[in-house]
Amino acid sequence: MKTILNCFILLIFILFSSTKIQAQDVPYKCVYEPDAQTQEISRQVLAKMNSLKGQNQGNQTSLLTGVVKIPLVVHVIEPSTSSSIITDTEVNTMVANLNAAYRATGAFAGSQDIEIEFELAKQDPTCNTTTGITRYDASGNATYVSKGVFNTGVSWATIQSWKVWPKNLYANIWIVHKLDNGAAGVGGPSEGFIVLANSVKTPNEQVSPHEIAHYFGLAHPFPTDATPGTTTNCNCGDGDGLTDTPNLTAYSIGSICSHEWSCSTTAMNSINPCTNAAYGNIQKNIMNYLNTNCGTQFTVNQKTFMRNFIESYHSVLLTSPVLQTTPSIPVATISATPTFCTSTAFPNFSAMCLCSSIQTMTINGNVVTSYGLKPVLSAGQQSTWTYGLTCANGLTDTKTVLFYNPGVTNIVTACGTGGFYSLTFNNPNNFIVTSSLGMVIGNSVINVPNGTNVVLTVSDANGCGNNQQTVISPCCSLGDNSPVACTPTASNGLSVYFGIASFAFNGTPAINTTSSSSQSDGKNYVDNSCLNQTNVVAGNTYTLTVGGYFTNAHKVKVYIDYNNNGQFIEADETVLSGTTSGLTGGNVYSGTITIPNTAVANTLLRVRVLADPSSSSNSCTIVGQTGFGSGQIEDYALTVTNNCSMYSVKSGNWDDSTVWSCARIPTNLDIVTITSGHTVTVPSSITAHAKDLRAYGVLTLQQTGLLKLVTP
Repeated sequence: MKTILNCFILLIFILFSSTKIQAQDVPYKCVYEPDAQTQEISRQVLAKMNSLKGQNQGNQTSLLTGVVKIPLVVHVIEPSTSSSIITDTEVNTMVANLNAAYRATGAFAGSQDIEIEFELAKQDPTCNTTTGITRYDASGNATYVSKGVFNTGVSWATIQSWKVWPKNLYANIWIVHKLDNGAAGVGGPSEGFIVLANSVKTPNEQVSPHEIAHYFGLAHPFPTDATPGTTTNCNCGDGDGLTDTPNLTAYSIGSICSHEWSCSTTAMNSINPCTNAAYGNIQKNIMNYLNTNCGTQFTVNQKTFMRNFIESYHSVLLTSPVLQTTPSIPVATISATPTFCTSTAFPNFSAMCLCSSIQTMTINGNVVTSYGLKPVLSAGQQSTWTYGLTCANGLTDTKTVLFYNPGVTNIVTACGTGGFYSLTFNNPNNFIVTSSLGMVIGNSVINVPNGTNVVLTVSDANGCGNNQQTVISPCCSLGDNSPVACTPTASNGLSVYFGIASFAFNGTPAINTTSSSSQSDGKNYVDNSCLNQTNVVAGNTYTLTVGGYFTNAHKVKVYIDYNNNGQFIEADETVLSGTTSGLTGGNVYSGTITIPNTAVANTLLRVRVLADPSSSSNSCTIVGQTGFGSGQIEDYALTVTNNCSMYSVKSGNWDDSTVWSCARIPTNLDIVTITSGHTVTVPSSITAHAKDLRAYGVLTLQQTGLLKLVTP
């Protein structure tokens, strides 16, 4: 983005991503693809319109009241030094036409009065008087002169590098002599629009009203996903989400899908195949694809949507001082939404040095070059960031934004009776929670069938997030089950030749199982983790033996999920690897393992056993052999008892395993010592556990941080 120095400095962060556009020719043909930021704002506006007034969207009102003014700047990009492609008088006529369209006067009488007026700016970026019209001599650029803008011409970004005024203070319009994509105009919700001079000279033209409506976030009434040059995806659909514009057949630039272009009485009375009713006034709607002079109307809901979008996205524009005739007073301003959901795009955020330039920008005290940064948060987490601005004239401003990611924390499962279990969770921000199974009551889910996993879907009141958190079913007969990130798949299906015939692990109690081929078992994957569990001691050595089916040699791997994250990392958690002998009565592979002190203790950990002919098989995929099928994976479980003495080895956070002597986070079975000279902090939203605590150093609890002791 080009920075304008010496006066207004603007940083609108959605422009750091690729520009999304909508374009049109005559008859109107556009591509409406809002960027992630404007798409999310549109979704929230529609959600608010629907939720507050049911489907009677037009009754939902914006905080905007009365007539609002939009300051314009028009940049004429001249291809020649000897003549102008549009005169100042013609530019003023275009602005008057915009006002007629948005105040329902003249050729647009009978439309909704949108109560929006447009006015050319009276102050330029140097705080001097302006007509609101600029002219840039591009005659020295041969590509622009001969081909114009887009496909084979220069890019719109190039045009903006030549001439742009701060986009939070001005709605920018570029007028050019040629668009080589066949369009009459191209617009973007965060840009303004670029347009052919000849397209806005026609009396009562509909190009500028249509394009600036896209700038206000308004979509076409039909879907735009039809495939150009074909009849593919010529489906009926709702393009704008508004209830007073009917479903229409999809269309896009180059599409040959059926579309009614006329606004004649015959056309309006003809049957819309998407509704089985007459097309009606949609054939006069400014946002439809129509023949010249047809588009003269907006609907009630289109008015409501545009005004809400302006309120949400262009609010800084409404307070722009550039329509004043007196010079502005220098100020430094950051504008931003005070709270923002991190699962969406960056918030509507801008920084401005009025009549000066930006000297430094900071985030949480650190100097940065862009405000387009936000925290990466796990589900249920939130974080406050402070943004700072210092202008060259010494003026400063700060803005604090609370970022959050919808989600719940501290999910705990509990076995119940009658074949059901329940779960509880923390939800301090009162997010909306739904469950794939059972019944949500407050911060609990009850009546979940044993052996089934639960998916919790969490969002805020505006529908932001919809994060899904999967809860693994507990093993209610033998204690909590261990998690697993993937259910194994078999590339070549069941086999009469391969499988895990036996598995032995001499823990306490010992595991000794026998089985058969995957074909005989009817499964390539068998989860024995509830029924076959053992206990081991960290630092001790144990023997494992895996038997392959019949006399076929098997590649064997055994994994233990030592860190209990549900994943089996090949390099770190493969505890045994080799090939069975293939001998009758002895088709086994054996080895010993030593349980590391770093293993998560006092928690059920999953053991995964693999036997398959392919060396390419891993913990998630049983490859097998083409024509002969795949072997098997079987899961078991163990609990590690860690006899390590738990004390702090340095200062740091409680939930940092490197702080502790046992290289893991303390549990409710540990007697914890904070060493003299060390400070251990329990962060916010964390619940720390210990059997007992001996604090010779300092223990700090941050805000909602908790420590629970199970004292004997």
